[in-house]
Amino acid sequence: MGRLLMAQTPDSPAFTEAEALAKANNCEEAINKYDQAIQENASNPKYYVSKASCQNKLKMQSEALSTLDQALRIKADYQPALQMKAKIYEGEKNYGMAVQAYTAQLPLEKVPAKKSKIYASIVRLYLMQNEISSAEKYLSEARVASPNDLEVLYCEGEVMRAKRDYMQAIGFYEKAVLNLGKTAPADAAKFYFGLGDSYMKVGDRDNAIKAWQKARYGPYKKPVEAELMKTNPDFYLKLGISYFQAGEYDEANKHLLKAIQIQTDYAQAYRYLGLISDKRDLTSEAESYYQKAMQYELNPDKRLEIEISFLNMLMDNELFQKALTLAESILKEKPGNVKIMLQKAQAEYNIGRFSLAAKTIQKAITDPSLSDPAKKSPYQFVLGMALKSMGDSDGALEAFRLVTSGSCKNAAQYEMELLQPEVY
Repeated sequence: MGRLLMAQTPDSPAFTEAEALAKANNCEEAINKYDQAIQENASNPKYYVSKASCQNKLKMQSEALSTLDQALRIKADYQPALQMKAKIYEGEKNYGMAVQAYTAQLPLEKVPAKKSKIYASIVRLYLMQNEISSAEKYLSEARVASPNDLEVLYCEGEVMRAKRDYMQAIGFYEKAVLNLGKTAPADAAKFYFGLGDSYMKVGDRDNAIKAWQKARYGPYKKPVEAELMKTNPDFYLKLGISYFQAGEYDEANKHLLKAIQIQTDYAQAYRYLGLISDKRDLTSEAESYYQKAMQYELNPDKRLEIEISFLNMLMDNELFQKALTLAESILKEKPGNVKIMLQKAQAEYNIGRFSLAAKTIQKAITDPSLSDPAKKSPYQFVLGMALKSMGDSDGALEAFRLVTSGSCKNAAQYEMELLQPEVY
């Protein structure tokens, strides 16, 4: 009868005015009006809860809790007051008191779906405190009350995830998401977040990403986006390149290896691993990485970049036979590439194939892109060295005379002095 009488009693004008002020976010004025309403009718717990709501919005949590205690002294089982207390305590990370407020609601809630949500909150809070056994106790109670309720299935998954039994967790989450029906995306997010994390823990990246794509709502949005970024090999490649450019090779290596752990055929990550190994004089390791980079790169232009980088490494390490083989392979795909032809000739010269080196350079020199004498100088120098080694002193002298600029100009002058000391 008490509840019926209270429901029939109309709200005071002060309370009605306070509600309008609160709705307009004028909480300071609203609190004054709530106080006026409480003075007029101090036995209505609803007035206290509404006042506490405004105090909470103004970040007056201590005052709000005190106001809620006043409501509970009037009506110890007033559920709206307990609900708000749980919310405030949880926001303050006072999980023990939040659990108490949730637990006090269990005997009061008669609607099964709402009761399951209370159980879910209690289980979640115990798990946040790493109190798995307490979480399991309340989960067992929830299971008895509503074994197939979505919230109970969620709790099952959360407990299994906390116990690192990820396959079991996946089973519960999957059962839950199959029965979400018309659940709003924001309410479904927690199921997909737990599912995605469990899949990721068992190494199933693809299914983890699929689940996380559906969890980007509310409090899960930022952590999901952070996790999705971490599952993207580009994220680790960029980190690796940044550290490589800064000369931090250990850090670069770590992130590049993470990239290929996520995507085993990630050509650009192998390329930079090759560059790092070369910097560390780990030539065989560098070769292995470059070979994989070339194997996995499907874009012809990017593959050419990798091949040129590998060719430069082989030349720098005086692995001329391997360099020659690679240069020939590149020229099959890109015939007439004069820069590759220069390196091919240099490799031929260094393994004693002077005639072939001369032919390669003579072919390259005819390319229109080398019409500028300055661009042609390094080619003329290699030609001069090849002709000299073949015993063609006149041809070598003519080639050296055409070296007009660049780092090889002084070397060409020196070679001419050796060939004709009486002239120079």
